[in-house]
Amino acid sequence: MDDRSLAARIASAQDEAGARMGARTAVAARIAYPTRRDRSLPAGVLLMAVAAATLVVLWSRQTDETPSVTFDVDGRAAVAGEWIAPDLVSERLSFSDGSTVRLDPRAAVRVRTLEPEGAALVLERGRVELDVRKRPGARWTVEAGPYVVSALGTRFVVRWEPAARELEVAVAHGRVSVRHRDGREAVLGAAEQLRATSDGIWRVEPERDDAPSTPIEVEAPPSAPPIEARPAPPRRAPVARPSPTPSWRSLADEGRFADALARAEAEGFERILERASADDLLALSTAARLGGSTARAIDGCDALRRRFPGTRQSTVAAFQRGRLAFDREHDPRSAARWMAIYLTEEPDGELARDARGRRLEALRTAGLDDEARDAAREYLAHHPEGPHAAMARQTLAR
Repeated sequence: MDDRSLAARIASAQDEAGARMGARTAVAARIAYPTRRDRSLPAGVLLMAVAAATLVVLWSRQTDETPSVTFDVDGRAAVAGEWIAPDLVSERLSFSDGSTVRLDPRAAVRVRTLEPEGAALVLERGRVELDVRKRPGARWTVEAGPYVVSALGTRFVVRWEPAARELEVAVAHGRVSVRHRDGREAVLGAAEQLRATSDGIWRVEPERDDAPSTPIEVEAPPSAPPIEARPAPPRRAPVARPSPTPSWRSLADEGRFADALARAEAEGFERILERASADDLLALSTAARLGGSTARAIDGCDALRRRFPGTRQSTVAAFQRGRLAFDREHDPRSAARWMAIYLTEEPDGELARDARGRRLEALRTAGLDDEARDAAREYLAHHPEGPHAAMARQTLAR
């Protein structure tokens, strides 16, 4: 057999095995059950063809691989496994496929795994709102205690209270499945909600609103005289009234941070800084941070520190300043200083673990090795299993 004939036979085998779907099965079948034409080939030629076809299959599988979705927290790239707990105002996770997860204050969530089809989240406590982008094969789950909530292209809310062992799931649109590890499962549609309590009772009901979902009909008692039919008076056309303009705070509470920032500017940002309460200033700073204005976020934190010293909101503002310095201003020395201020004022606060981890990260980035090693020791002493524990051990091993 000449070289040209050999090459033609190998190319033919490659073409047959290179089909994207079922290529591996086709190759295995040709090996186990060779056709008459295959048996006529020399053994060496057949093996060369199978090897070439296998390489084609492997190459095609690699090129077909889709990267997993990624996500960020307020523009800061995040990784799976990190616990995320917002401060006194909501936080938002943005995923590369367009899906978002909004955490209410004092919630705690961890992105356990990231896949091309979506993500698996673990809700430790509190309330989260998911807006999952609908796309073929999307797969998103939220684990809360013994429950797993699964969704495909939907918007829904999950609230988990670990102390009371109570779960609440409310669906805005789409469909979700709620499964318990004992095998029970409920499927919810749009405008339905599920309540599961510690006594094992599940209740699926329509979402509540201000008015009944169906009109209530009351029959007249038998002794009542018949009602004479009279022509209805002419109805006046309703007078159109302009809807009230939402305040910046209501927009911030809805998660519309860019709109909230624009409304605050229209209402007078500087005036708000001097008149707003401590809670409002913290919400304003967070709305500016998530709305895209680092300068206004800093203004809010600074006003809060100046006007309400010694309060919890002021201490949280110190943490926010450190976050802004590291993530937005790229000033790790300033970030480390602000995190140290937070830890001085609230060493056992809800954000203490994140503050110690961020301070360690900032000191390493700044090249302050001696201080970084001290921060690593402090972190491991308080949080030996925390998300920055590996970084702390690596710092001490240098």
